[in-house]
Amino acid sequence: MRSRKAPSGIKIEVSIDEAIIALRRKDNGRKKDVITHGGDSLYNRMTTANLFREAQDEELDHKVKKVTEKISESMNIVANEPSLAFFRIQEHVRKSLPQLVEQKHEVLETQQLVQGASFDTEYANNTVKELHKSDTHFQNIQDLLKNAIFMKQQIDYQNDRR
Repeated sequence: MRSRKAPSGIKIEVSIDEAIIALRRKDNGRKKDVITHGGDSLYNRMTTANLFREAQDEELDHKVKKVTEKISESMNIVANEPSLAFFRIQEHVRKSLPQLVEQKHEVLETQQLVQGASFDTEYANNTVKELHKSDTHFQNIQDLLKNAIFMKQQIDYQNDRR
């Protein structure tokens, strides 16, 4: 493609084929007189270039097609990657959720057992502390028992003496 400015100042892009067709129309078959420079013919060079360009075009078209397919595939992968990631996450959750629910139930049961054992030990600990606080009461009871035994012995001694 070549670009040129028209007399109006608008840029026009023209391919080599279009230029050759335009020259043929303009010359009405006098292309050799108008286009020939020395021993080389511009027309021959353009047509040879055109054949070479067509061979290159097929190769270029093939390469462009491969590249666009790769880009399209990459864009498709990138566009669908979040969906794929969410699908993988959903699949993982679906597979691991029953195990997690089972573990949650086991943890809750264990928590209840531990909480019950904790209450029992706390109750036992409070009982032992209260027993230590009641040491004076037990001491008083022991003293009263000793006094009672002593009095009983005195009563028995007096009864035996009578």
